[in-house]
Amino acid sequence: MDVASLDTSVYIRALGTCTIVLALFLSFGFAVLSIVRRVERALRHKCSARHRRRARACHATVLVQGDFARSPRMQYHVQSLLQHSCATVDVVASADSQLPVALEVARARGALRILSVRGAPGEKAARRRLPSLLYYALFVPLKVFAQCATMAWQMMVQARTSDIVFVQNPPAVPAVLIGRLAAWAHGGSLVVDWHNLGYTILALSLGERSAFVRVYRALERFGGRLADKHICVTRALRLWLEEQWGIDAAVLHDRPAAVFRPTTPRAWCELLRRLADAGAPLRFAHSGNNAECEFTRESEKGEVALREDRPALVVSSTSWTKDEDFSILFDALQSYDRLAQKDRALPRVTCVVTGKGPERAMYEKRIAATKLSRVRILTLWLAAEDYPVLLGAADVGVSLHYSSSALDLPMKVVDMFGAGLPVCAIDFACLDELVQNDVNGLVFTDAASLCHSFVRLLKGYPEHSALLERLRGGALVFRRNAWDENWLANAAPVLLS
Repeated sequence: MDVASLDTSVYIRALGTCTIVLALFLSFGFAVLSIVRRVERALRHKCSARHRRRARACHATVLVQGDFARSPRMQYHVQSLLQHSCATVDVVASADSQLPVALEVARARGALRILSVRGAPGEKAARRRLPSLLYYALFVPLKVFAQCATMAWQMMVQARTSDIVFVQNPPAVPAVLIGRLAAWAHGGSLVVDWHNLGYTILALSLGERSAFVRVYRALERFGGRLADKHICVTRALRLWLEEQWGIDAAVLHDRPAAVFRPTTPRAWCELLRRLADAGAPLRFAHSGNNAECEFTRESEKGEVALREDRPALVVSSTSWTKDEDFSILFDALQSYDRLAQKDRALPRVTCVVTGKGPERAMYEKRIAATKLSRVRILTLWLAAEDYPVLLGAADVGVSLHYSSSALDLPMKVVDMFGAGLPVCAIDFACLDELVQNDVNGLVFTDAASLCHSFVRLLKGYPEHSALLERLRGGALVFRRNAWDENWLANAAPVLLS
């Protein structure tokens, strides 16, 4: 076993041990609080949630164990709560990136507060100066404890008294357990939004038979059953929760926000200009007051149009982790490049890959070392307001998300459909709840089938790609049922009852 593997193993075991110890401590606390709660209920009459809402404005606290700016579904929940029911919302999360404009506006007027969760002080210095084994053995437990203590403090002390305590899962440990304590402290309802099963994500690293995975699964089930209400992302997940853990959840399929829509040539040109000015490796030239690049051309009258000889634009958003195998897309593009050199009916392709993650640097080196003549691969990190513009200008979207549980769906595909973008998605069990093969996208299983999908979609581009246009129509049909209407019909009855 090499040093990197040993470091990772030690880190995972240290993190798992800390999580289990903390969870057992919280479980004991739950037992005591449960007894106190029962006595309290027996001694006094508790007003119903409906009477509480009539007496004062509704308030909610949302817990996201991670970067709130990278949790679009929870962002949409917060926007809907503020728009339809809650006077204020407190979000307990880290906020390492800029939020969408609508949330920044709510934050500026005081309706939204971000209560930051910070790690242990001196973490970066410790990681730089301490040996890896010492860092994982000593500092990681301190980091986990600091985060849990901060979350508990923010949820139960700093947050405003809340009618709704709303928690994203995964991770269930310790988020759902702390959420339960906070709901009891506030006298509100705990609602869990099930995006996936956390123990299946942990099993990707440790294996399904790991003792840590089995303990985590038990804690996730225990914590989930403590919640008052549940929402989940797919019908398949609802059925699994009901059959396996006795949890009754309402299904709220993801839907695109209104900001995702087809992009005009002018908006696309302006984004390309900003990216080029910021140093992105795009071919963009200025001629007087006019601008020209490989995708758009601006006339002397200032009118912007798409070029007929433009390359096809393929977009993929990835977290650069093991559950999204970028090598599939990379190999497919290499195969497409070889085919396009022989068949000129296949257009040039520019593939833009967005996102941050641990494997990004490794693949960037592979991309730089690979010679491609008909394909360009660019890795970019976009601002929140620029990402919808990119999707709306693209021709094909690619989803490499392979569900660890086969029960959740990729949010990125929802956003792509909102922009009217046909999607090539890797196949798994419940994908047909979102991607319908040959209706709004194509399903693939490996690099060879993804390359074949590219050929089917792009041959004759841009004038004679009938399949691409038909699938684009299917994607536009999907966006008719927007997030707001979907939330009011399926989530509001759960959250506000």
